[in-house]
Amino acid sequence: MRVINSVFLMVAIIVYSTSAYAAKSHSDCWSEFYEGPDYGGPVVRIEGPAKLSNLRRVQGENWESRIDSMVVGPNAQTRLFEKRRFTPPLAELSRYPGLAKSLGITDEQIQEGGELVFNANEKVHHLAEFDFHQKAKSMIIECID
Repeated sequence: MRVINSVFLMVAIIVYSTSAYAAKSHSDCWSEFYEGPDYGGPVVRIEGPAKLSNLRRVQGENWESRIDSMVVGPNAQTRLFEKRRFTPPLAELSRYPGLAKSLGITDEQIQEGGELVFNANEKVHHLAEFDFHQKAKSMIIECID
């Protein structure tokens, strides 16, 4: 009986330690998104890590094409995409290099188009500054240490 109690105690300590570590490693990993500029209007906080291939059902509401300002938590990096499923819109042009070249679009523009990356503690009072006013349709929030 003493061995069983010791084993139970060890398992309990390991489980508690693991959950405490997991909670600590992802603390302050979040982003807040506001419908209006300057952090106004309805707000939603998304805890990371998170991969949302669309924003149609975020905490029971449709946030697709609604985000206008945001705050990134101290242990997060947030990537916003103009298209659903994390697809930059210019990525399709990579299949047709001749067409992209004839339109004057570089490979670098194809890689960057339709995606914004915001690092820890960034505050964006209006996504229009990035020509991304109410365009976000998917996002990835990664936790950093």
